Amino acid sequence: MNFSLESEPGGALALPSFEPEQGARILDEIRRRVGETTFTTWFEGLEVHPRRGGRVEVIVPTSFHRTYLSDRYQTLIADATATITGTETPEVDFCVPARSGRTPPFATVTDKPEAGGFEPGAFDVGSPQPNSSETTAKSEDTTSKSREKYAFDGFITGAANRFALAAARAVAERPGEQYNPLFLHGSVGQGKTHLLQAITAAYRARGFKKVISISCAQFADDFIASIAGNRIEEFRVRYRSAEALLIDDIHFLEAKNRTQEEFFHTFNALTNLGRQIVLTSDAAPGEISGLGERLVSRFRKGLVVPLSPPDLVTRIEIIERKGADQGLEIPPDVAELIAKRVRDNVRALEGVVLRLHSLVHLEKRRLDLENTRAVLSELFGDANPRIDLMQIQNAVVHEFDMKVSDLHSRKRTRSIVVPRQIGMYLARRHTGASLGEIGLFFGGRDHTTVLHAVQKIEQVRDQDASLRRRLDTIESALLR
Repeated sequence: MNFSLESEPGGALALPSFEPEQGARILDEIRRRVGETTFTTWFEGLEVHPRRGGRVEVIVPTSFHRTYLSDRYQTLIADATATITGTETPEVDFCVPARSGRTPPFATVTDKPEAGGFEPGAFDVGSPQPNSSETTAKSEDTTSKSREKYAFDGFITGAANRFALAAARAVAERPGEQYNPLFLHGSVGQGKTHLLQAITAAYRARGFKKVISISCAQFADDFIASIAGNRIEEFRVRYRSAEALLIDDIHFLEAKNRTQEEFFHTFNALTNLGRQIVLTSDAAPGEISGLGERLVSRFRKGLVVPLSPPDLVTRIEIIERKGADQGLEIPPDVAELIAKRVRDNVRALEGVVLRLHSLVHLEKRRLDLENTRAVLSELFGDANPRIDLMQIQNAVVHEFDMKVSDLHSRKRTRSIVVPRQIGMYLARRHTGASLGEIGLFFGGRDHTTVLHAVQKIEQVRDQDASLRRRLDTIESALLR
């Protein structure tokens, strides 16, 4: 890796000619690999210039960007460049253009310090907030499709998520006035990130220049890097002077005591200033293991909204909409077949549509029921299409006369652990869901917990007559 700064006499950066489309394609490849939240935070608005001689030049706005990206994403950038250009993995040069003045390119410009004693613009902290005065028309063009994808209009509503959409719109229209924080929770693929990004886009459209929309993992990485680099005050200025803070997957804070402590003070600073906070999680505040009671209490003071899997009608609409986005007309009987098989995860529905797109346009095969069944078996195995995770959950809860919240909770009493393990075992036996998907559904647990549950039930089912009878009762109800 090299840091370079090629300047002409006038102070402008001298850039050799390059193919603009290739740079945009490299950024798209990076977006695919890191995800929307990380891309928006660190890569949006950057320029990537592939060069001859096995090098790629990345134009970054500040020295902070240069250091951060070189430490964490140098290899990824090089690999993405090699993928797009079809060449050997290049060396990465990070370049910071010369600027006049000390105002950071993404900081809010203000005539006086903000309330709370923070003065944005006083530090070159490299806060990567889009919509700055220096964001070019070109960079806006390269991200416009992504922003349209995550707009409110692109969010397909049904009974399971209508209230969540209404709450998100209210927060977007009246930030900091009510529902602060807004806490959205649900299992993977239910639309939490979509709503968070839609709120982010709404704030940027209103001209907010210091909107921080970031994953919790990235927040933790930033905090650790600021300590290691003796930049903790810069970190605090950046986050505590934000106009709005939106954090995806806040459950990543569990058992991270120092990061929780820092976030607690950041949370207080922003809410005291009336700044909006939006959080997403795979579990409700009280069900996040290792989360301090102070944070749980503050999260509950706002509006906590669950998102549930979409119903059949909504799933069919999602499939047809995703097909139209791909230029694919999906027949009604095919859409219904997919919707009945894939019940819990919108991302899985998107994956099926993409696979059907390749079936039609690359393999030149017909989009009919027979070929769709083959695709579903290829993607999800030969699981019974009539049984999904929600049905298993309801059957277990009914059999054991317990609350759904207990089944998903962190409680470890036998009266809850055994039904939970049975639910995981039946999900593995009767659905095509992966260990990770089952774990996320049953309270955000990892795949090793699910595997242990499956093995435990398999070990004792033949020895415990009472357990065996309950398994038979639940399975009979599911297979009716």
